[in-house]
Amino acid sequence: MKFLNKKELQKKFRLKFLNRNALITYHPEITEHNSSVKGIKELLLALKKFSGTLKIFTAANSDEGGKKINQIIKRFVKFKKNNSIFLPSVGSRNYLSFLNNVDFVIGNSSSGISEAPSFGIGTINIGNRQKGRLMASSVLNTKANKTSIVKTINKIYEKSFKQKLKKTINPYEKKNTLKKIIKILNKKNFK
Repeated sequence: MKFLNKKELQKKFRLKFLNRNALITYHPEITEHNSSVKGIKELLLALKKFSGTLKIFTAANSDEGGKKINQIIKRFVKFKKNNSIFLPSVGSRNYLSFLNNVDFVIGNSSSGISEAPSFGIGTINIGNRQKGRLMASSVLNTKANKTSIVKTINKIYEKSFKQKLKKTINPYEKKNTLKKIIKILNKKNFK
């Protein structure tokens, strides 16, 4: 897939990349509905500490609590227009293009676990939504509280972590996956 570059993304979404840029997706905690609102509020408190970072928010999913999370994010962005944007839906190609042009992803979306490691960027995974999933060494897990989130964002920019990113292997990415799937299906007579 051919990705959009920074200039193309800036023009298409009417934003301006800064020296530091983060892609943020925060979904409701499925089993812990009350913690979803607390979690997004803690994340936003932490992000306030990073005024020199562009915060690109994508919408929460439609699980119970998603609308409330989106309302909270929109309110935050309304008062932080110089370094924050809310994009309700961007589509796959644009989303992957953002992954190719940001420093890290933060939130609790599976994309930080399954796709972000292939782009050589760090993921800050907040809370328990992705608990138990296989994760690359580029994924940093943290609790949903301001202090922990701030410490973890700072770690993303440490020289030792940047070196670690260069050696990251995405456990969800394998070569020739499509060919292998077709071969297995052909063996099983699924034609």
